[in-house]
Amino acid sequence: MLLVLLILGPMGYINKNMKLYFLTGNKNKFEEAKAVLGDVEQLDIGLPEIQEIDAKGIIKTKLQEAFNHQKGELLVEDTSLYLNCLAFRGH
Repeated sequence: MLLVLLILGPMGYINKNMKLYFLTGNKNKFEEAKAVLGDVEQLDIGLPEIQEIDAKGIIKTKLQEAFNHQKGELLVEDTSLYLNCLAFRGH
């Protein structure tokens, strides 16, 4: 499962005058995002990798921490593996 969450500006839409930041330290992930989104900048701030079952909780924690370093429109990605048949959920 791939979960991507985009936090929009205060008016509920993307402000075209503000920069969009993709939070990742992975150069390849950034290049892939840039190929799809175009005008996006990489933001590598070493976010904590929390261990949580709730994927939305992971994203929310990453974004809250990122806002301590950078204001603006942020895009963060997290990948989770769910094996319901084995009752296993992990990251």
